[in-house]
Amino acid sequence: METFDGVNVVVTGVIDGLSRDMAETLLRQAGAHVQRAVTGTTAVLVCGGKVGNRKKSDAERLGVRIMPWTDAQEILSGNDDPESSLADAPATKTVVSHREVGAMLCKKADELPSGEEWLFEMKWDGYRGVVHLDGLGGVRIDSRQGNDMTEQFAVVAAELAGRLKRQAIIDGELVALDAEGHSNLERLGSGHVSFMAFDLLELDGFDLRSRPLVERREQLERLLDDPAWALVGRSPTFPDGEPLLAYAAEHKLEGIVAKKKASRYREGSRSDDWLKIKIRPRQEFVVVGYTDGEGARAATAGALVLAITDPGAEKPQTLLHCGMVGTGGGDKEWAALIASLVPDVTTEFRVKHTMSRPDQARTTWVTPDAVVEVEFQRWTKDGMLWHPSLKGVRTDKAIDDVVREG
Repeated sequence: METFDGVNVVVTGVIDGLSRDMAETLLRQAGAHVQRAVTGTTAVLVCGGKVGNRKKSDAERLGVRIMPWTDAQEILSGNDDPESSLADAPATKTVVSHREVGAMLCKKADELPSGEEWLFEMKWDGYRGVVHLDGLGGVRIDSRQGNDMTEQFAVVAAELAGRLKRQAIIDGELVALDAEGHSNLERLGSGHVSFMAFDLLELDGFDLRSRPLVERREQLERLLDDPAWALVGRSPTFPDGEPLLAYAAEHKLEGIVAKKKASRYREGSRSDDWLKIKIRPRQEFVVVGYTDGEGARAATAGALVLAITDPGAEKPQTLLHCGMVGTGGGDKEWAALIASLVPDVTTEFRVKHTMSRPDQARTTWVTPDAVVEVEFQRWTKDGMLWHPSLKGVRTDKAIDDVVREG
């Protein structure tokens, strides 16, 4: 048998780590007609491990061909469609059901790398999103921390579910784009959201994480190559980082990302294979308090008291005060953030600070569970922020991950 096209097939047993539904999906994509029970019209019974005796005995009685899953896999890998078979790649089958994926992270770099071994992308200003598609119309969008953001970004999930009937795990960024195509974290709550895909971890049951980035990108380009997409795009790559960095600086964007073409996908880790080069320092901070507002801010707050976690401290973690931010953001965002904070006088005892008595007196300490992103000019010698500006609230970041980046 060289093809499953038009063949009536029944699947039974444990299919090499796959769910039965996924094995059946792969066979359907190869043209097979999948049946649930062995009947007189069945041509092949595909068997994994721990096969049930009932179906096997029915197949033997009816003269149905019994085929091990490994033999079926060889036929499937002979499919002429390289996107679905990946016949030239030593891929590993994986479980299709949703699993938590630790997003690969970038290391901060002060200088732009050069050489033909690098690709360059814009650094998107949004929420990291890992999309899970089960091939049957089910979609889940996870944050970098594994939190379910599907409902929050339902419009993106709906388009993915309606247009992409493939099993896949796609890494990317959820962004709000302006008229020039620039992303802006502050606009993300406006409802105008898109998903910019930049990596493909799994496709149709095949694990691609060990494949070079350029191969994963080729598969991603083919997977999403459809001009009809409205909210889903592919993050462009560039061979030269210098003009891209100059463009980012000219348009006051956050920065760019450099990735080695041969890089493997290393879940949950920072690697020298992926670097971020920022135009102006920017990172996340924990909100530990706020000061009283005046004038237009009288109903909200004058400034947020910021801190980072001390990675060397015992839990509950010590928080290191690093200044205040009172500019940036919109009035509605400030009001919503302040309303979400819970006063907690015990927080002061977790924060290492050298705040003056007047500053302490006008500070309302809060439970340290809110994270904001702040742009600033530089760190001072005593570890304070110089000219900070609020860029947005981060619901996709864990407190323990908020440490000094530079």
